[in-house]
Amino acid sequence: MILVIDVNSKENKFGRDEFVTPVASIVGDCEIKHYKDIDPDKIKEYKKIIICGTALKDNEYLENIDNFSWLNEYDGEILGICAGMQIIGLLFGCSLKKCNEIGMTKIKDIKKNRFFSTVFEAYELHNYALNVSNKFEILGKSDKCVQAIKHKSKEFYGFLFHFETRNKHFIDGFLEK
Repeated sequence: MILVIDVNSKENKFGRDEFVTPVASIVGDCEIKHYKDIDPDKIKEYKKIIICGTALKDNEYLENIDNFSWLNEYDGEILGICAGMQIIGLLFGCSLKKCNEIGMTKIKDIKKNRFFSTVFEAYELHNYALNVSNKFEILGKSDKCVQAIKHKSKEFYGFLFHFETRNKHFIDGFLEK
């Protein structure tokens, strides 16, 4: 089973409709849970996890990053989209930096990966990017910041852009394996 995680504040129903529902509809057979409702003891039951993005002003998930400490013990595959990438990065030594991008942006591949291998356009909607720690490989960048990462020893991927709107085939790359 695949778990799709909603990191929007519980009051932000629009965020769920905008960032979680499209991902779940592409994935198909999945379970959706809010990050505050996750039972860390049951997380290993999921083969793969997708951590979705949020609205620009919804940063509640950053208030207590320890809510995601169960990621340290997870051995499956994780794909973090925007806020999801930030969460993965913060847990593994990255820091946030101000970087506002809204709209279409060109992304260049930096390292061969299973998702993309060329320059492409993707939809951006974020206020923060990562200062990437040495625990990650950089897979792609825009002119402003790092856009795609992979943990060096785990199958944890992060994309700062929202491929659920324009590059839906990236989810297929995650689900294939």
